[in-house]
Amino acid sequence: MAQDGQGPQLPQLVAAHAEATSADDSLTARRLESVFAHHFYDTELFGSPEQAGAEESYGAFYRLVREVAEALGDNRSAHDAAMSWMVWASDHDDVAEYWRARARLAEDEAERYVSFIAYGPSSAAAESEIPLISRMRREIHSYRDLILASDVVETGRLSDPAEKSQRRYSKRAALIDALFRVEKALMRVRRADLAEDLQQLIRKLPNSEQSERILLAKTLMEAAFLHSEGNVVQAARLCASQLKAIGERSVIAGISLRSNLASYSVETGNSDTAFRMLSNNVVVADAHELDLDHVLAVRDMGEIDSIGSISGPSHEELLAIAQRAHDAAHGFPKCDITMDIALLTATEHFAVGDFAAAQPLAESIAAWSENTPDYLRTDAACAIAATSSLELDDMQHSAVLFDALADLRSQYAASESPAETLMNAALELTNAGADGAIAAHLMERSRELVADTWESAKWHESMALLRWADWDDTGVYGFANNAASLFLEVHAPSDAARVLAVAVRAAAGAHDANAAENYVARIDELIAPTHPLHDEVHTLLAEARSQ
Repeated sequence: MAQDGQGPQLPQLVAAHAEATSADDSLTARRLESVFAHHFYDTELFGSPEQAGAEESYGAFYRLVREVAEALGDNRSAHDAAMSWMVWASDHDDVAEYWRARARLAEDEAERYVSFIAYGPSSAAAESEIPLISRMRREIHSYRDLILASDVVETGRLSDPAEKSQRRYSKRAALIDALFRVEKALMRVRRADLAEDLQQLIRKLPNSEQSERILLAKTLMEAAFLHSEGNVVQAARLCASQLKAIGERSVIAGISLRSNLASYSVETGNSDTAFRMLSNNVVVADAHELDLDHVLAVRDMGEIDSIGSISGPSHEELLAIAQRAHDAAHGFPKCDITMDIALLTATEHFAVGDFAAAQPLAESIAAWSENTPDYLRTDAACAIAATSSLELDDMQHSAVLFDALADLRSQYAASESPAETLMNAALELTNAGADGAIAAHLMERSRELVADTWESAKWHESMALLRWADWDDTGVYGFANNAASLFLEVHAPSDAARVLAVAVRAAAGAHDANAAENYVARIDELIAPTHPLHDEVHTLLAEARSQ
């Protein structure tokens, strides 16, 4: 943590961020948030606000922590910072900051509802399930006249009447901030009916309200309403129109609008547009030393690539992009965002065949991610690490990682079951020349995890393949027969034929024409003459007979 004379000082950073925020200087504020993420992000520090300066500055410190933690996806730290911010504001009778902090907690309540309470994408929150959001919505309406007042101006920090006017100005600004955040929270919990009232209030804000932040928030709220009604194209057009209107005048607003445009473009099948928007954000972020926004844009690019876009960058290009973002995040804490960037980097190293770079990075991601609820990220990292170890001929370590991957997949509904994970690993390692004891261990573990008849059939099929690789014809016949019987139990004749074909290969290799004829006859009863397997096994039978 650079706090000496050569590096940034936390009290000065907090003061500068507070000043930039007060002046609606979003670019300076965001740049300072990147500096904080690089040099001061430490959860132990968050409980020691005295390091940020005098007690009067604690609120500004908690606000800075909240902004950075939220950007990094560190939800626990973000929530704790908002709670501390609210308590500080209450203790110091700072009404404006109290409203700002509570509005962040309302957003947290919406996120908790979506994550832990909602059952399905169409679930809408009852007001009793979102008590803070519901209460703040009513309170905001009670201040309608102040929010819509056009004669509340900032007078400076003077005494008596001027100070009272300043307090009124600050409270109104905080109420408007809360208005947008509670509106967003209501949309998040699918209460468009309640959000509509606040949206009407937002639309009635005086035209003299030309704050960059408010103009951006109004655009994004209107777009969110259009999106919630299924008008995705119109939402995208609104963002595009505002982006064109601001030009290069507002860096942060431009980044936000392009990010939303990218999201809407993905929904409408325009991944090329999404990549272009995010690539522009990377360029802009680099030009203005906004490492947080650089990293977030690349993370979003990785998510688009993961859904199978055919118009995105090549693996080599995406590796270069990901590596730059990984480097830009140096000094950032280990959190969901930085781990997603690291995983994208490891994935692209793996895709271009650089297993030596992919393996240690992926394994470190898996080790960190296993303590989070993001099973998919942990799964992907562990799979890359295991397969990279195999490619690097570290068979024993690869087996250990595949074992860990199977344990992970027993905790959630993975696309490949734990038992099949180990079966496939045993076959891959055997094909790569691993010692037979490794495959034997994996198959033994796999059998313990077999959950049904289908998996039992797959297990016997895998054993038949392993016996075939070991030139154990008798073993092949026994396991192939068992597998075929089990496949037929679950009405899978094509799969039964496939495993019997392994026995045909073994028989042909042993020049056992009688066994080959027997298995081919059984296969012919299970598949049509047009099945691709038909010609293959008859060719093998001819070879067995010719010996």
